[in-house]
Amino acid sequence: RQLTSPTTPSPSRCPEMFFPQFGARPYQSQGGQGVDSFNARTGVVVPALGDYNAGQVTETADRLFMTAAERVRVSGVSRSLADFGAVGNGVADDTGAILDACETVGAEGGTLIIPPKTYRFSTIDFNVATGKTFALVGHGATLLSTYDGQTGGKRTFCARGEAGAIIRMVGFTLDHVAPPDYMDGNGVGDTSALDVRSAVSNTPMLLSDFDGVTIASSWWGGIRPYLAHYTKISNCRVNNCRGSGLFVGAFKLFIASDNIVSNTSDDGIYAGHTINMGPAGAAIISKNYVSSVGAKGVATGGHKSVILSNNTIAITKAHGLAVHSGTVTADYLSTVQAARVEGNIVIDAGQDGTVSGARSGIHIRAPQEALPAIVQIHGNSIINARERGILSSGGESLDISSNYITATQPAIRCGVDGITHGVVRVHNNTLVTQGAFCVELVDVANFAEDDNRIYGYTTTAFYLNGCTGPRLGSTELSLPRSVYTNINSTGISYTRTGPFSGFNASVAAEDTSDPPRRTVRPNGTEGHLVIDLAGVINLSGTISDGIYIGNLGIVPEQTQYVPVSVYNGTLHTIATLQVRNNNNGEVRLYGHTSTNIQKIYLNGATIRLTTPS
Repeated sequence: RQLTSPTTPSPSRCPEMFFPQFGARPYQSQGGQGVDSFNARTGVVVPALGDYNAGQVTETADRLFMTAAERVRVSGVSRSLADFGAVGNGVADDTGAILDACETVGAEGGTLIIPPKTYRFSTIDFNVATGKTFALVGHGATLLSTYDGQTGGKRTFCARGEAGAIIRMVGFTLDHVAPPDYMDGNGVGDTSALDVRSAVSNTPMLLSDFDGVTIASSWWGGIRPYLAHYTKISNCRVNNCRGSGLFVGAFKLFIASDNIVSNTSDDGIYAGHTINMGPAGAAIISKNYVSSVGAKGVATGGHKSVILSNNTIAITKAHGLAVHSGTVTADYLSTVQAARVEGNIVIDAGQDGTVSGARSGIHIRAPQEALPAIVQIHGNSIINARERGILSSGGESLDISSNYITATQPAIRCGVDGITHGVVRVHNNTLVTQGAFCVELVDVANFAEDDNRIYGYTTTAFYLNGCTGPRLGSTELSLPRSVYTNINSTGISYTRTGPFSGFNASVAAEDTSDPPRRTVRPNGTEGHLVIDLAGVINLSGTISDGIYIGNLGIVPEQTQYVPVSVYNGTLHTIATLQVRNNNNGEVRLYGHTSTNIQKIYLNGATIRLTTPS
């Protein structure tokens, strides 16, 4: 069929363009031009399709993202590689037949079918004509290259699309007769295995689409799309690359899903280089498995909208996941407006001990002049990060919530010298570190934390350097270690309110009308922490001297003795509450004159912790 104007696609045929999980409005038509989808909650903009081909050809959303069967059905003339004399026995040189077939179908438009055989060739480089659709569809076929990755600096298999061209690669394997070893480091020049790019400098083709392709080896990038308005890579397998597994550049919308990338000398998945695309750009990388890579697991650079979700990253030499914003280099042109990093699993990030500062589980990088507007890091599991669990150099609004992190250095660090954060909120995380600090903050203007669980630090939970008005809330800490260390920060507030952690059930219970509770706060005049107690404990039975009442839930560095009021049903008298420096703050009652004590009144009781704030 020939379609000449954009129409509204069907959600069942084009689920990626709707993103129902993010609540986006669907693509719409408006006077022959596309309308951007925009999600108010995440800030993600899905660029419209529009008419990018100066009237020569106009594609629609439902043709851009289709199933493999639909691609074959609507792609025009269908030709077989066998029609061009390819032998396919893995021995004969089929370079001429493959090149002739690709050039012919590329000029006419249509589908080139590769029968399920092994085709030996050297290198292939051809063009797809203006406005034409070219689909290379293999049915389990293998393309076996004799290229050595050195001679002439060539790409193994390269398709170049002119303006408005669509190029699809579906269902075949690409390998080399003498495959490289990714352990040898990056290859020489751009000698990628499967390269699909614009044929005209600074003039994007319309779409590059990869589905079910296997790259068994590459002298540089495994799959290398460059300069297309839309790029999609799904269900592909990439292994043994002397470069990045997926190296994607210059696009308005990039989607990578359900791919497996392993054994690369550089990044597993890298999406960047928006230099030819202007300020727009959205990258959505989801449900991929990346392992054993020589740099970052997944990295994006220079896109206004980024979603990294439900990926599994295992064993990287550098950062597990990275979002780069702004003008750090020419590759990263656009400032991030909205980034969401959610539901990922990152294991053993930062294995290379020689790469200091680049070994975090998740990294948000930006210069001061291009701070990301909104960044959400939610529901990730970061296991055994060699440096920080999460490292953010700067941003206007950063929300870190519901993550589980184990790291050898601070579980979270926000800020580096000379780069600021606006609002940072850290809540409902479980953080474990072997370092001196668990959360490190530098030049944060507005910080608040609450309901975190922090363990394992050796010196202090929060390291505050040059921050303004940080608010520390109801976090579960591994006291008696220091709660925070202050370096040139002002307006620090710290309050922890919570119940007792337990009672001796045989004699003690909370009073439901005024339950016992504790609030931890800094003592501003002495620089120490104090615990204010309040509420009532009900007692029953015979209350002997020194009887075990329960546990406070906070362990002081030294055993504390606190006067309290007790009541035996007739008289109020004074007794002593002992809070021990063991057993989660074990509490005992001493000094009462009656064994028939019914209530302990905690209001006004204060415990002084000797740990400096």
